[in-house]
Amino acid sequence: MIYDIELNSAAHYPVSGIVELSPLIEQAGFGAFWKGESNSTDPLVLLSGIAARTRKLNLGTAIYHIYGRSAVTLGVQSATLQDLSGGRLLLGLGVANKTIAAWHGGTFDRPLRRAREYIEIVRKTAAGERVEYQGEIYSTGQRFQLSWKPS
Repeated sequence: MIYDIELNSAAHYPVSGIVELSPLIEQAGFGAFWKGESNSTDPLVLLSGIAARTRKLNLGTAIYHIYGRSAVTLGVQSATLQDLSGGRLLLGLGVANKTIAAWHGGTFDRPLRRAREYIEIVRKTAAGERVEYQGEIYSTGQRFQLSWKPS
């Protein structure tokens, strides 16, 4: 059996220390390192540091909420970390809650529809596909495509 390790949003450890310890986490046999998001350190930034110090440890977001950045931005960030890490990113997304939505100037309405549309845009963007999206909630406005082909 393989176990994972999670650093939740309430944990207040120095980012540099976590990155420094990540090879030991990998050597101990953990399968993945998971990092949550709310009012804590940014998961993808932290996981990028861990990716640079490890070779096999999977890197997961538990959970990235859909209000903090545009879907295209998260797609670009995900493709970048997926490439940097050799395909080890496990991207967990969630709808958050009313408080987190308000922190980012959003309203917590139609969470399932919002999540479906957001995830569709993230997937297309991260895959390097051309994204021209007009949904009930989200719209990309203009066509977008990464200038490089993700691996």
